[in-house]
Amino acid sequence: DVIGIIEGKATLIHGAKCVGHGLCADACPVGAIELLLAKPGRSADMPVIDEHYETNVKDIFIVGELGGIGLIKNAVRQGKTALEYIATHHTAHPADYDVVIIGAGPSGLASGLTAASKKLKYIVLEQSDIGGAILHYPRAKVVMTAPVELPLWGKLKLTEVSKETLLDVWQKIIAKTSLNVSINEKVVDVRKTDGYFSITT
Repeated sequence: DVIGIIEGKATLIHGAKCVGHGLCADACPVGAIELLLAKPGRSADMPVIDEHYETNVKDIFIVGELGGIGLIKNAVRQGKTALEYIATHHTAHPADYDVVIIGAGPSGLASGLTAASKKLKYIVLEQSDIGGAILHYPRAKVVMTAPVELPLWGKLKLTEVSKETLLDVWQKIIAKTSLNVSINEKVVDVRKTDGYFSITT
């Protein structure tokens, strides 16, 4: 319903229905569709990250929409991947937390659940309320199109769900798993000294 052939030409039919899952690029028989992290003119604004989502600043990871790729399933996958990597490279230290997760959107919540499942000392800091960018979506917008697997919860089997329903589900997950989330906690500064980070909220 997004693109189609009209009078022998590929034509955009309903651009607003595109959910960004990239299947159109995979299905294109002539390779005419190319997905980018951002518009070519914005590429310099995108963070540099490796396959574990670690930036060029050691021990700083970027996942979710901030990394330039949307979709809840991508955000969840990236959060899990980053935290699994952190857990395997974790060493004992005297700091208050092994990991501080900034943002309680899908990637932040998935990161927190993964950290908890790996027995890491963690906290999720959110400047406003649970949901991240989803909070700013239009009322009743459909926000998920594929099930995702969440640590400590299992499969989230929602294929088409409104923003409000998804936010309710996140609240239930947080309550049931006792996820360590602190809302209305805006991070204003992050500094690294002697191998440790200090965070100002």
